[in-house]
Amino acid sequence: MKVPPWKRPELGDWINNRAPEFDQILFWKLDRFVRRISDLHLMIEWCREYDKVLAADKDPIDLDSTYGEMMVTMIAGMARIKAANTGVRLKVVP
Repeated sequence: MKVPPWKRPELGDWINNRAPEFDQILFWKLDRFVRRISDLHLMIEWCREYDKVLAADKDPIDLDSTYGEMMVTMIAGMARIKAANTGVRLKVVP
């Protein structure tokens, strides 16, 4: 899924219209939440602006330090590579 979080039907409504109703965005894995590193950075900035927390059930996320942000960005980059490679592996060669 290459749709940014704020444009997804269910999640987008929460991000765009219902931010006062929650404190945290919890997702299963980082690579299921964002596919583009730029989207991750935008979500990190959005969370700072609205005083929200990003949390993953299966990936450690520490956005309280520059080092933690770098690690999360690296994980998102690896997820992007994995997604691209999965697409290549699934192409059928005649």
